[in-house]
Amino acid sequence: MLVVVLGFYVYCRRTFPYGSSHCCDLILAQALQEYAGNHDGAFPTGGLTPEASLSLLHSNVEWVTPDLLRGRTVPEAVVIEALRRDGRLGPDSCGWHYVEGLRVDDDPGLAIFWDKVGLGHNGQRLSHPGHTILFVGGDRRFIPESGWQAFLSEQARLLQQRTNVLVVSGTIEVGGELVRAELRVVGDSLYGRVWHGWMNTSGELVANVDREPEVGVRGVPVVTRDEIKKATATVDSKAKSIRFSIGKRECVFDGQRFRFVTR
Repeated sequence: MLVVVLGFYVYCRRTFPYGSSHCCDLILAQALQEYAGNHDGAFPTGGLTPEASLSLLHSNVEWVTPDLLRGRTVPEAVVIEALRRDGRLGPDSCGWHYVEGLRVDDDPGLAIFWDKVGLGHNGQRLSHPGHTILFVGGDRRFIPESGWQAFLSEQARLLQQRTNVLVVSGTIEVGGELVRAELRVVGDSLYGRVWHGWMNTSGELVANVDREPEVGVRGVPVVTRDEIKKATATVDSKAKSIRFSIGKRECVFDGQRFRFVTR
C-alpha cells in the first residue's frame, strides 16, 4: 500500500509540478474583453508592472477571482495576500505573462497573455514544451518551444508597427514615492499620464495608488509618427526627471508636468 501511495505522489509531482489547477485562459480572455468594453477599448494598463495592470480586473470585473489571476504556478493564498496588502499583483504573485498597453482595435495577431511557465489547461507538465497564447483577436494557439524565438521576434515586429496607440514611459522615485510618467499618442494628439505608487520593504515596485487625469502635452512641436515609434525614455535620478527623446526633440517630465525643451 505504501508503495502505491508513494508512486501516486511521485506521479502527481511529476505531472503537476505546481499542483493541479483550472485557471482557465479562455475565462481570463473573456474578463479582458469585458474590461475593455467598459474602458473605451483599452485593456488594463497603468500599473507599475504588467501584473499590477492585469490585476485591475479584480476591482473592475465583478466575477474575476484571485484563483483566476494567480495563473497556473502561484498559490491562491499568495494572490489573496497581495491583493489585501497592495490591491495589486506583482511578478511573484501572478503566473500570467501579460502584454500591457494593447487595445481591442490592435492587430488581432498581437499576443495579449500566456502562462509564464508553459503548462497544460489543468496545470500539467506538457509532453512537448511550449506556451498556449491568447491573442487580441480572440484566437488561441499553441507555440512549441522550437518556434518560441521566432514568435517573440514576430510579436516585437507587430508591436513596432502599431498605429492606433503609441506609448513610451519611465518611472522615477521622488521622496520615497514612485512616479511613473507616460507619453501616449492617439491619432495626431500627444497625451501625458502620471501614476503615483510606492516601494515595499523589499524594495520591489508595488501597485499604483493614484493616477492623475490624462492631460494634453502643451507646446507640442510637429513630430512624425516614425519619431514617436522610436522614442525612448531616460530616467535622470539626480534631477528627479524623465527625458523623452523624440527625434531631435526632447520632452521632460520634472515630477509634476511635461514640457518640451530645446536640446
